Amino acid sequence: MGVTCSNIHIRKNDEYSALKLREIIKAEMSNRGFTLSDNSGDDVCTIKVYSPNNSNWVSFTTEALHLRDYEEIKGVAIRLVKLFNTDIIVSECIDSDWAYLGLFKAGKRNEGWINIGKSYDGKTIHKTNLALWKETVKNPLIIDTITNKQYIFAEEAIKEIAPMIDMDIDQAIFPASINRSLEESINYLYFKKTKESGSKTSTQLNIYEYGLKPCTLGKPNVVFVYNKGQSSQGIGILFTGDYIENNEITFDNISFESDYGDINKRRIRPIELKRVKCNDGKYGLYWEDKNFIIPSGVAENLTSAKLVEMTYNRIFGVRFTPNGNKKKVLDIMIHFIPLNCKSGRDVWYVYRGHKSKADYIKWYNNKQKEFYKLSSGLKTEVLNPDDFDI
Repeated sequence: MGVTCSNIHIRKNDEYSALKLREIIKAEMSNRGFTLSDNSGDDVCTIKVYSPNNSNWVSFTTEALHLRDYEEIKGVAIRLVKLFNTDIIVSECIDSDWAYLGLFKAGKRNEGWINIGKSYDGKTIHKTNLALWKETVKNPLIIDTITNKQYIFAEEAIKEIAPMIDMDIDQAIFPASINRSLEESINYLYFKKTKESGSKTSTQLNIYEYGLKPCTLGKPNVVFVYNKGQSSQGIGILFTGDYIENNEITFDNISFESDYGDINKRRIRPIELKRVKCNDGKYGLYWEDKNFIIPSGVAENLTSAKLVEMTYNRIFGVRFTPNGNKKKVLDIMIHFIPLNCKSGRDVWYVYRGHKSKADYIKWYNNKQKEFYKLSSGLKTEVLNPDDFDI
């Protein structure tokens, strides 16, 4: 996984003080239903404040703010601009794939926005607007160069901008990159939720982690899910597809894995799929555990970094090695079924989200060509439609 970080940067001036920032954070968090706590933990929201001596900026990051919502970004930034009468930058980088930087200045009604790469849904928080950035950086011409450049790692653009505004480079992508010798410069504030949070909906499973390419024969493959709703008891896993009836694909080394992201709790156990007849008259391969407790969903009032961390700790799913007829691998479907919930199930198959298997192959090959175009010297790996039943 690449770099993921969300930050609010405040340019230091005579009106800034650490005590004032602390009180502002306490007030903001109180409005969101949090109260200051002495302890850290899964149920506690952590705010990290970093103020290196070699920088004109102080930065903080928290999972309590939704830094992908424009109205919230603008609201928080404008309040800070007025309270400190200074420049505010809100930035985020997601898995090194895309990033943005929003600039807000005292006495200025316009905003500055830089977008690097493309978000997963193709949308931006705000359209690019470089005028205010060019007024702020030491070399305005470089801003055009940076925004027109194609980056393999989106955070590199943020690191290039940092010296032009007298910001420490590690600080620019705080806390994803931090010099260990400077960790003592980080202050931690812990807040506990005072108002009841979390999902009120029943169990709702969602596919979380999976491969973008077809299952590879003879090698381990994984599909994991997470729950967005309430906890419940019992899970069933069903493999379906036309390959089952004549055993054109079989599965070895099958395991059920839970609490996957928490190395201290992770549990891996071998399971056996049994041949069953489904309601549609076709055959499936099935396993269930009536006693498994599906973890409850993570409260959605968290920002991306914390949401990803806590969700990843709770994901569960299946690992398997397929063998047999390669032409049939696109037909592999895996259903995750909460046993004590009438709905809430989800299903994975590699061409999900595409009109057809052929459409998926075309999309996959275009993505590969686009990636390898940026990675000179590597040979593009594409799928041959003739290798599959489509």
